[in-house]
Amino acid sequence: PPSCNGVSHIVEDEIIPHQWKDSISQHPEAEGKYFSFRYGIQADKGGGCIRQLRIKVSTSNPNDYAQTMRGLILKIHFDEKKTVHVPLSDFSGGGALSAPVNNWYLQSDGKGEVTSRWVMPFQRNCEFEIVNESHAPANVKLEIISDNWKWDERSLYFHTSWKQSRNFPLVSDCNDNEADVWTVGFIWGNGIYKGDQISVYNHTRQWYGDGNEITVINFVQEPPEQGVGIEDYYNTSSGPVAPFQTPFGGAI
Repeated sequence: PPSCNGVSHIVEDEIIPHQWKDSISQHPEAEGKYFSFRYGIQADKGGGCIRQLRIKVSTSNPNDYAQTMRGLILKIHFDEKKTVHVPLSDFSGGGALSAPVNNWYLQSDGKGEVTSRWVMPFQRNCEFEIVNESHAPANVKLEIISDNWKWDERSLYFHTSWKQSRNFPLVSDCNDNEADVWTVGFIWGNGIYKGDQISVYNHTRQWYGDGNEITVINFVQEPPEQGVGIEDYYNTSSGPVAPFQTPFGGAI
């Protein structure tokens, strides 16, 4: 992708686990520190946008990496509207283990550095917040590139959300009556759907994705028939037997 131009903003801080806030006596090293930090940007007249967001995370113990990335919650408000609320591991595109990612919009080195090139417009202001819900302190650095944007009636806010479910029954046939239907999300309003990812804790070496994806647009199922399998939706026909990455998709 081309390099991003604009105004650079850099902020860095160490944030303690949220669970420590009520037990400072047991964690004296947390005295005077916070479990979250915020940074805001005001738009020039006419609007503004985020061209690039880079987040760098470091911990004292490398073994804490996956759990820390999963426990760092990224929240973004645009014009006082919260439209992003997601673990940093999932925002990176790397899933629950925050694996390395390299595509057009997202890059992650699998060691704590995440770069997003999604354009995020706003009319007046935006605010970034990172909350530490993990069990270990983390040093977090934000590097943001902002730019001007002509806000009008066609402008859209950037949204990201996530969902996690546990204890799905294991079945040998996706048409089995015991198979659950998992609703990924319900989106209301005008917008452009840019994509999604699925992250699975797989308890078998066999392919876990045999199931039929269903999309409903304006209360009408599209296409009229169900899909041909989750593996085909994610461009991994016959199952992701090997990791691969392309500019707009992949399996890791």
